[in-house]
Amino acid sequence: MASGRVLHDVFEYINGMPCPEGCGEWTARCDIGSEPICWILVSDGETIRVQEVGVSSGVPRPEVEMSAYYHSARLFVREVRGLLTEQAQAAEFVKGRIRIDGDREKALELAQLFRSLGPQLQQIASKHAEEAAEPDEPPPSPVLRLLIALVVCTRKAVRALRAPLSTLRCLGGNPDAHAALLRDRHSHHHVSLAAGGRQRRSLLLAHERQRSDRFHRASIVSDESDACTVEEVLAALPWYRRHFGTDLLVAAWLWLLGCALYAIVSVSQLVAAPTDAKLWLDLLSSLLFVVACVALLFSSYPTHILKLAEDLARPPRDLTCIETFFTSNLMLLTTQLFIIGTLPYMAEAAVRVVESDVGSFEYLLGWGMLLGLTALMPLLLFWSFIAMDFNLRKNNGRGSSYIFDFCAKMRCCHALNIRDKTFWRKHVGCDSLCTMWIMGVLACVCETAVVGKLILFPDAFTAFLAIDGAILTVGMLLMLHAVYPENFNSSSIFKDPHPAPNSPRPEHAAHSAPSANGRLMV
Repeated sequence: MASGRVLHDVFEYINGMPCPEGCGEWTARCDIGSEPICWILVSDGETIRVQEVGVSSGVPRPEVEMSAYYHSARLFVREVRGLLTEQAQAAEFVKGRIRIDGDREKALELAQLFRSLGPQLQQIASKHAEEAAEPDEPPPSPVLRLLIALVVCTRKAVRALRAPLSTLRCLGGNPDAHAALLRDRHSHHHVSLAAGGRQRRSLLLAHERQRSDRFHRASIVSDESDACTVEEVLAALPWYRRHFGTDLLVAAWLWLLGCALYAIVSVSQLVAAPTDAKLWLDLLSSLLFVVACVALLFSSYPTHILKLAEDLARPPRDLTCIETFFTSNLMLLTTQLFIIGTLPYMAEAAVRVVESDVGSFEYLLGWGMLLGLTALMPLLLFWSFIAMDFNLRKNNGRGSSYIFDFCAKMRCCHALNIRDKTFWRKHVGCDSLCTMWIMGVLACVCETAVVGKLILFPDAFTAFLAIDGAILTVGMLLMLHAVYPENFNSSSIFKDPHPAPNSPRPEHAAHSAPSANGRLMV
């Protein structure tokens, strides 16, 4: 394909080039879409060497100091030619079509290289521009064209049913003009059917290609929309993609649903017994959890995640005490709201112990709640601690890794006879992942206990707790899946292409990395 020749020529030109002045030693990797190979760039301070390495599913890619991922070869070529503006780059980052990972200082050196080679690379890419713009796939089959036509017609019918008044306004509010337009379309349809022969087939193919392009742009903003801002890119998506388009958003919605259902049940119980202090504390805690879930939902939207990444990319600023411990970012505020919402539950547990007879079920339940919440509180405090600004900036923006560093210092892997630390570094290498794993396991254990109680002592409230707990547990596990770097901005529902491996988590992403034409991306 033409795009493959462009990639070969670009990296072949870089191979053997002398390093720019001040360029040190570094290694980098470039992954492009579904290409069967990746490119490894190695600088020894004097010469740049490029090596093509075959990749296959399930095999880890070579470790480097900096890596870049592009969704397609065409996107990479547009970047090399300098056709992507900074706004368009930010839009592609939000959509998950460009991923950057690596050492920030090394990225600056790589940016210097691409900046010096920018004009030559643009000339190489422009030479193949016409070929690269050709579609990589053959024209769609008649069956596929028919399916596309049916989808487009269905979408048009839905739009017509949902907004007839908007159609009339576009025509000046004149029904006669609308009828005339329909007559024109009807007569044009008969003329096109009478044309027949080869001309009709060619027109149909061109028309369906145009429809297919429009259908594709409806789901992913095309490469030609370089002037779009991130907000415009997201606004162009269907409403369900804007609000449920990532696993992190779906997990936040599930948490909000579970906490809201529990709050509704708490209100109904309080209405039945308005003088019960335990029910008042239960309602207060459930309402605080709903507020915390709303903050969690807002912090999960791509626009907020990108804004946080931009803030972390800037030098740290002086924060007030309130900002340091509560409001420096929305995720920090969310964790603090969850901690505050847990306090009334602890008070409720203490009231159960005081008011109940020794040895009764309520007495034992109160002690169980009190001990369980007391043991959970350090984990919640640690969750809030790692969400603070100074911890998000650690490890080049990946976030803190206190737990993994402590285990490495105590030589836990050596004591357990574990030789390969790669697996553990991937799953518990940063504190956010480690914390979510602990919470996910605790959620599964609690849900199993509730289901066991429902089987042994069935009642309506326990059945509700089992259903509500299942919603919260699914949300917890989905959030655990979403916080992995390779799963950022991906969706298990919409089956978007997965980003490049080892890409940074956006809520902690603070690296600057070079784009192919030498500009810095944040």
